[in-house]
Amino acid sequence: MKKTMSKIAQINKEELSAQKVELSNTQMLNSIISESNKIYNRGVKFVQSRETLTKEARRLNSDAESLIKGGSKMIAEFKSKAKELGVNPDSLQEFKKAIDALGVMDTIEKQTRGYTKIRS
Repeated sequence: MKKTMSKIAQINKEELSAQKVELSNTQMLNSIISESNKIYNRGVKFVQSRETLTKEARRLNSDAESLIKGGSKMIAEFKSKAKELGVNPDSLQEFKKAIDALGVMDTIEKQTRGYTKIRS
C-alpha cells in the first residue's frame, strides 16, 4: 500500500510538472501572439502614414513642376521686357528672389520625384 501511495504521489508530481510545462508553453505562445499583434498594428500605421506622405509628395511634386514651368516662362518674359526698356533685370532684387525661389522649387521637385513612383 505504501508503494502504491508513493507511486500515486509520483504520478501526481509528474502530471503537475507536465501541466507547468504546458502552461509555460502556452504563455510563450501568447507572448508571440501579443508581440505579433503589436508589430502588425505598427505596420498598418506605417503603411497608412506612407500612403499619406506619398500623396502629399505627389501634390508637392506636381505643384513644384507647375510653378517651375510657369515661373520660368514669366521670368523669361520679364527679362526680355526689362531689356527692351533698357533695365538690367539682374539688378532688381525681386528678379533675383524669383530665380532663387524657382531654385528651391527645383530642389522640392527632385526630392519628391521618387515618391511619385511609389504605389499607394
